[in-house]
Amino acid sequence: MSDIEAAGVLIELPVQGRSDAIRRTELVRELALAGALPLLVLFALVLYTTNGHFTYSFDDPYIHLALARNIWLGHYGLNLSEPSAPSSSILWPFVLAPFAALPGLFEYVPLLVNCACLMGLVFVIGRTFDDVRPHYRIALIVGVAFWVNAYGLVFSGMEHSLQLLLIAIVLRPYLRRPDFPEGRVELPLYVFAALVILPLVRYEDSAISIPVLVLAAWRGQWRAAAVAMGLTLLSIGGFSLFLHLHGLDVLPSSVIAKSGMTSGFGVARNTLANALVSPGLLLAIVYLVYACWRRDRAWAIFILTACVLHLAFGKSGCFGRYTAYISLFVALCGVRLLSDGRYFWRDAIAAPLLGFTLASATVFTPVACSNIYYQQAQMAEIVRSLGEPVAANDIGLITLRGGQYLLDLYGLGSMSALKARLGNGDPVWMSDLMQKKGVHYAIIYDEWFPKRPAAFRLVGKMKLTGLRVSPASSVVSFYATDAGSAEKLKRTLIDYAKHHQASEMAFEID
Repeated sequence: MSDIEAAGVLIELPVQGRSDAIRRTELVRELALAGALPLLVLFALVLYTTNGHFTYSFDDPYIHLALARNIWLGHYGLNLSEPSAPSSSILWPFVLAPFAALPGLFEYVPLLVNCACLMGLVFVIGRTFDDVRPHYRIALIVGVAFWVNAYGLVFSGMEHSLQLLLIAIVLRPYLRRPDFPEGRVELPLYVFAALVILPLVRYEDSAISIPVLVLAAWRGQWRAAAVAMGLTLLSIGGFSLFLHLHGLDVLPSSVIAKSGMTSGFGVARNTLANALVSPGLLLAIVYLVYACWRRDRAWAIFILTACVLHLAFGKSGCFGRYTAYISLFVALCGVRLLSDGRYFWRDAIAAPLLGFTLASATVFTPVACSNIYYQQAQMAEIVRSLGEPVAANDIGLITLRGGQYLLDLYGLGSMSALKARLGNGDPVWMSDLMQKKGVHYAIIYDEWFPKRPAAFRLVGKMKLTGLRVSPASSVVSFYATDAGSAEKLKRTLIDYAKHHQASEMAFEID
């Protein structure tokens, strides 16, 4: 017992009680300094760069919101008149769908969910490394979150924050041991639940969930691993059947559009591209496998398998979105190795190799949000003012806020457009699809469609004048397919440009 004198009264407090109070204080400090404070700073910067109009750093989250809104209405697709599968995540639109009944709050739901996931990530990393001194632990959490762009991904409005939280949960039983990776680990039930959910959040998470399940089965937990694997296959297979019954491919259009597996050399080309885009991450992977090999070869093989699967079938780039999950996997394993003083200086060389690209993504997140506000958000307002069906290649905000039928020329929301675009055929396919859908306007990046139908009449362009971070192009071109439509589009653009002047964007109207 420990004695404390207060107001002349001798109070006895259990040592364990005092210890619990200290731990709660440390937890609050971690959540505040490593979680809430960075988020508040980024949020303030985002509001500053968007002139007070909160906007996500990509157009894609608005695709998920539009899909979630229609799911709430009982339809799976971007347009209520036809089914489509534009989301790379099976689960994320369904997470958002119930909130569609709150129109004033709906667009902020991904931000709120991601903030909760980031705080959860801070909590899990802190409890994983609770053997590290409190002040060092806060620095550790901030360092890992910064290097894998965990703060920036909150403002992407997509499922990646949930993805990172689940990865940390899966790794916790292994990494909370200072003697990592030596010895066997009995995985608790919540880890198997996370392993089932992971591929439903993003397909590429199978690169981690499958090797973990194989390792768990090999080390004795084969029943739980078999059940988890069966539930995973049943869930993914059931979703593919759902898509097939709606006349779609067994994989979402977005997965097919971005996979790059269009030839017999797809896997080799994809592996080489990922290695070239993220050379620092590749070196960190090699060094991590080497460092683990002499301690626990089964774990080293597990790490190698997960990373090879990512390199072969995953993607890199896109402002740190696609590599964040594997970077967190490598970072947390590397940090546990570094926490062992015997190997600190030898292994510390691997720490800077996690990649400047992901860290820089956090820094440039406010600029990315500004880009989307001054490009895609303006496009959505123009479409709403136009009041006509349109075709476009960046479809999120236009679909969510425009209110009209949208033909997705890139193909995320239209399988026929995706197949025609990937076929590299005559651009007449664009005219044919637009005519079939009764669309007379196209809003596109010229770089994405260097061959355009002869019927396209250029009416105007909208340009980002500052640094471009997240959009694929600084210039959006507005086309019409006939003289009458061109005149209406021109009047709409002139009126909009007159009332929406900002130094971040400029209009050129023919």
